[in-house]
Amino acid sequence: MLIFPFAGSAGLVGIIGLILVLIALSQLSYHYHEPGIFNNALYGIITAIIGIAIFAVTITTTAMSFFNALGIENITWNDWSALQKIDWPKIIGDPNTFFNRFWAEIAMVIIAFVILFALLIITALFLRRSFSSVGAKTGIHAFYTAGMLMLVGAILSIIVVGFLLIWIAGIFLAIGFFRIKTA
Repeated sequence: MLIFPFAGSAGLVGIIGLILVLIALSQLSYHYHEPGIFNNALYGIITAIIGIAIFAVTITTTAMSFFNALGIENITWNDWSALQKIDWPKIIGDPNTFFNRFWAEIAMVIIAFVILFALLIITALFLRRSFSSVGAKTGIHAFYTAGMLMLVGAILSIIVVGFLLIWIAGIFLAIGFFRIKTA
């Protein structure tokens, strides 16, 4: 998961890392007889998946609506010559007219980002609960730190620095897992 932002096949690497973390949390939940450890993490991941799905569908639908408003219908992504058919001076013309014409698309993009932001914070709250439970059961403070950084990073994701904090939270999570003593 730490390689996720930098890997070429980032989606697959991130999903594999996420599955491994869920398996580890499941085993810790079973070991400590604390179902909240796994359940909170699972609810958080499900919330994140729902948020990403809503965002992707909304952005795709909005993009198609935007292209239809420009007069490009049934766009094929390997035929870029369709973009040459757009009469940009006529469409843009007066900036106020352009803004009024595409207000619905602009509003949908803003709404998609707000929904994604809200669900990212909910995801971080669930993960913080899970990591705090693991920290309480194991006595390893790195889990508390990972949960707090995850939450602060989700809140600050509105500005890009939050994603760096989420990535750092992943480092603390790995540190926490490596510090667990086997019995």
